[in-house]
Amino acid sequence: MKVMLFLLAALIAVVLWQRHENGNLTRSFERANRVATEQKTAFGMLKNQLSVS
Repeated sequence: MKVMLFLLAALIAVVLWQRHENGNLTRSFERANRVATEQKTAFGMLKNQLSVS
């Protein structure tokens, strides 16, 4: 019985840790995507300025 409770507690701890890691990865990907979008916009504006001048 003690072994079962220990395994259950370990499983819950692993699930919570994975959820936390998944949240961190999601935030990192969102941040990277935002930066890439800003860079793409800036590149497009610079390209437009070069074609106009």
